[in-house]
Amino acid sequence: MENINIRPATIEDAPSISQIQYEALKQFHNFYSGFLATHPRDILPITTKTAISDPKNIFLVAVDAATNEVVGFVRYAIVPEKQAEEEKHEKEEEKEDAKSQLDRSQPVFANLFAPKDHVKELWEEFSTRDDEMDACYEGVVKGQKHYCTAPTTESMK
Repeated sequence: MENINIRPATIEDAPSISQIQYEALKQFHNFYSGFLATHPRDILPITTKTAISDPKNIFLVAVDAATNEVVGFVRYAIVPEKQAEEEKHEKEEEKEDAKSQLDRSQPVFANLFAPKDHVKELWEEFSTRDDEMDACYEGVVKGQKHYCTAPTTESMK
C-alpha cells in the first residue's frame, strides 16, 4: 500500500465502507447484538447505502492505487450558519427528513433496529429519554448539537 488515492465515494463503495466500519467497531458487536434483534453486520450495509445516497452527506474513500481496494473512508456534512427563523424552519424539515430517511415502516427498514424481546421495556424507556434530550437541545441550546465555532482573525490575535 504505497500509494493511496482519495476520491468521492460512490454507491458501489457502500459494501467496502460498511465492512471497514464493521471491523472498526468490532469491539462493540457483542454489546449491540445483545439487545438488537438484527446483528450490526446486517444493519451497516443498509444504513451505509442510505447515508451515501443522501446528498447532505459527503463521503470520501481512500483507495489503494495498486489494488483499487477501498481501505478507508470519511463521512462528513457541512453545516451552514443560519439565521434564527431560518434555523427553526430548517430543524422542522430535518426532523421530517430524518424520519423518512430511516422510516421504519418502509420494508427495507422494518425491524432493522428492533430490540430483542427481553429488552423491549428498557428500549422504550431509552427512547423516551431520547425524546427528552431532543427537547432539551431544542429548549436550552436552540437545537445546537455542535459547539465548536470557527476561529476568527480577531480571536486569533
